[in-house]
Amino acid sequence: MSVTYVDILSFAKDCINRDDEVGYRNAISRAYYAAYHCVYPLIRYGPKGSHQGLINYLLQADSAKKESCNKKALLALAYAMQNLKGMRVIADYSLNNENMNKVNASSSIITSEKLINKIKEIK
Repeated sequence: MSVTYVDILSFAKDCINRDDEVGYRNAISRAYYAAYHCVYPLIRYGPKGSHQGLINYLLQADSAKKESCNKKALLALAYAMQNLKGMRVIADYSLNNENMNKVNASSSIITSEKLINKIKEIK
């Protein structure tokens, strides 16, 4: 069985239920990857090798035309992805950061869920 973005998001929710910093950090990280793996297959013409490259592509003026999508929808995806990625980088690499709490983990999961729902509208 292949793992899907739904499985990754479910795991993020499991992580937050640990109710500790390790769980919160993993929830933030997995929320980002759930969103990434939902957006990635939607994009036909953008870069495939770089997370930031994908976000930058979504921000480009001509990406909506190439992808036959609404520009505002792609911008919303890009901003949500950038927010999630920023939190993931902090969660994964800034172990001294004390803001890795349940509020930030919940926020990342909610942002990921909203992004996934937006993608379902686009498809």
